[in-house]
Amino acid sequence: MAYIGTSPSNGVRRRFVYVAEANQQTFSGNDENGISLVYVDVAYLDVYQNGVKLKSVDDYASTTGTSVVLVQGASADDVVEIIAYDVFSVADTVSAGSGGNFGGNVGMGGTLAVTGNTTVGGTLGVTGVATFTETPTYATAKDPFNSIIETWYYDNTDTSHANNAILTRGYTRLTTNATANKNGGMAHATAAGSAGTGIWTFPSTGIWRVELHLAFIFSAAAAANGVIIQITTDNSSYVDVHGLLMHGRANNVLANIVLPYVLNVSNTTNVKFKHKISSGNNITIKGNGEVFDTKINFIKLSN
Repeated sequence: MAYIGTSPSNGVRRRFVYVAEANQQTFSGNDENGISLVYVDVAYLDVYQNGVKLKSVDDYASTTGTSVVLVQGASADDVVEIIAYDVFSVADTVSAGSGGNFGGNVGMGGTLAVTGNTTVGGTLGVTGVATFTETPTYATAKDPFNSIIETWYYDNTDTSHANNAILTRGYTRLTTNATANKNGGMAHATAAGSAGTGIWTFPSTGIWRVELHLAFIFSAAAAANGVIIQITTDNSSYVDVHGLLMHGRANNVLANIVLPYVLNVSNTTNVKFKHKISSGNNITIKGNGEVFDTKINFIKLSN
């Protein structure tokens, strides 16, 4: 049997049994079973003498919570039985029908099934696997991991670039495949074919992978041809952080370099980047916007 209130170890219904002495009126303390008499409310108290139920006030008094006093003293060996029913109230609960709020932590030992909407006002910590049968929606714009994938093509024609030249000829974002190319808001100073600074600006903080695919005509006059990525963390001073060179190609041969780099963008105002050419002679960068031409990919790896 399930109980609400006092646990079964204490009993919702307590039974006290006393064997009276001659003329005994007051019954209190430990009964025949060593259980000390206690009750909460006289309205929830039944008293029997030799199996006959007594009437409150007329036959006995119960005012102390720890004793029962008979109006007329019992005979020797009379059995006085007192039944006390606990009075309890259910407090600090959340209604099953109307709902409510929990002011503290709630622990679940099993599965928590939610059929309606769930609103999380703070941090939702998940130590295991969270499975969603539908795509989550957000009250404000969010950037889930890998949510931003963009491809931009460089320039709108083949253009000669000298050593240390920045890729300033602008970019055009690929928009023909919305599934594989989710617009995350990467920003370049100029459109393809327009002269500019060559600086890229990130739309949000997080861990970003930048991947330049440089297609160019190899210049044999130079011992090596390549490209370098420059980073600034103060929106002012740019530092060479990574580069790749290609050697041993014949003059006027089409070549390709893939230069990846991962950035921790902690501040979108200060953390920016650009690319510059490294070559002993001018090289021609392929920039017609075709699939084999120069392009740059962006993937946001995490927040």
